[in-house]
Amino acid sequence: MLPGPITVDVDGLVGTFIVKAPPAPAAFAAGALTISPTEVGIGQMVTISVLVTNSGNLEGTYQVTLEIDNKVVETQEVTLAGGASDTVTFKISENVARSYSVNIDGLSGSFVVKAAAISEPAPTLTTPPPVKPINWPVVCGVVATVVAMGSLLFFLARRSHTKSS
Repeated sequence: MLPGPITVDVDGLVGTFIVKAPPAPAAFAAGALTISPTEVGIGQMVTISVLVTNSGNLEGTYQVTLEIDNKVVETQEVTLAGGASDTVTFKISENVARSYSVNIDGLSGSFVVKAAAISEPAPTLTTPPPVKPINWPVVCGVVATVVAMGSLLFFLARRSHTKSS
């Protein structure tokens, strides 16, 4: 039966009825895939979101599935009234440095995980403390004094040894 007015005659009683089309069932579509940021370091968070719209007239529930490299990583359910939209967001992190492909209901994108840059410490240019010059006159004076004292003691010891003999 097509929607619209229908006239019915039953035993002389005539009536008109309006036939309405049934409401359209819930129909979901995903769009506007967003990946932010598209480049991160190992272990850092990536936010992946998608806009889900119910183009039908009736409320319904839809399961949004996130795939990374063709493997299901996470799913979320969203319930929407007819004609409504909502953003579904996933937060993930990876521990291997490489490129990853993202797929949500045929929408695709990618992000890259980079290895942490190894920062070498900057070379420190330290100058050694200044070398104090040797004060040769003082050194020679000390050596001469020690030799003179030693010689004097030697002669005194020899002299006292010769007197006593």
